[in-house]
Amino acid sequence: MVSDARLVRVLVGHRGVVRTLAFSPSGSYLASAGDDKKIKVWDLAACTCIHEYRGHHGKVTALDWSDVGKPSLTNRVLTDPNDLSIDNSLLCSAGMDGIVKVMWDGNSKTKQMSNQDVQQSTYNTKCSYLVDVQVHPDWVVAIGTKG
Repeated sequence: MVSDARLVRVLVGHRGVVRTLAFSPSGSYLASAGDDKKIKVWDLAACTCIHEYRGHHGKVTALDWSDVGKPSLTNRVLTDPNDLSIDNSLLCSAGMDGIVKVMWDGNSKTKQMSNQDVQQSTYNTKCSYLVDVQVHPDWVVAIGTKG
């Protein structure tokens, strides 16, 4: 509990400063990212890293996780958007490389993700440094600066 001010879990795995965190919509997972340019997804019940995303060329500064992604955003067709065994959430990241990444897993929530299961899209922006990203089922907004 927060009022107890007790340490509950320590998740070890990044090689550098962690700059951003995002809980999955279900609250079962936590994404973390930072100076090592990696995004890790943690199973909070098991205290294990279930996936590591790579692809940023600079420090990752922002993460956001949306409930359900639309096919128009992810270029995919959902077989059944109402199937609760399928995780249709979108995890987005932004960083000091001016890149926005949109990642999703359209497979069962109960199995560990492999690189073949995870799909991602990369968007290059005109910014050299992105400070925040927000994802919605219909769109993604990133805020940054040039230079």
